[in-house]
Amino acid sequence: MPAIQIKFEPNLFDLFQHCELKCSAACYGWDAFDFSEHWLGRWCEFRDPDVTADVRSEIATLRTELSCRAPDDTVALERFFKPSAQSLLAHLDLIDDIVALRSN
Repeated sequence: MPAIQIKFEPNLFDLFQHCELKCSAACYGWDAFDFSEHWLGRWCEFRDPDVTADVRSEIATLRTELSCRAPDDTVALERFFKPSAQSLLAHLDLIDDIVALRSN
């Protein structure tokens, strides 16, 4: 089965770029990112509430889109890498929880 093509909207793309600290995701996959509460909090500190709300909305949309997929389906994230649907959902849940915490 071909990979599910995902193109992030600008704000979620910005968040992923902000958290891509170690080389590039194309080389290191999830290990290239720092999705810690501290680092995501830094991203939230310099964004308007509308931006964080937009990111949370996009995550909800992606969650819905991916929920009907098999956990091991491959997702092609534009410019980043190709994780499984299950691992992307897990990371999106983590990001959403922290952004929700930090933007309130």
